[in-house]
Amino acid sequence: MENNTSVASISGKEKAFAIIAYIGLWWIGMLPTSVRESAYLKNHVNNGITLSVCATILACIPVLGWIADVAIAVFIVLGIIAAATNKYFSIPLISKVDFIKFYW
Repeated sequence: MENNTSVASISGKEKAFAIIAYIGLWWIGMLPTSVRESAYLKNHVNNGITLSVCATILACIPVLGWIADVAIAVFIVLGIIAAATNKYFSIPLISKVDFIKFYW
């Protein structure tokens, strides 16, 4: 999956779960539903998990954490826009981390 690859047939449920994944509720996309196995949803849930983990870890570092939180907020907005427009999204530098493999 390349960055910003568009997907034609995404259900409303997949899109909703993908958007919700970026506002800290990524675990909702991991619940047993009919769209759980969607590669599109997995991409956005993984990004949500990655951003949550990074924000939590970096929050412990006083100045660097505050600066990084601004970057994380930008990635959250970009992810929401990508999810709303039926596109895959890769977070620069950290998109290779796949937290979903531990659960899915």
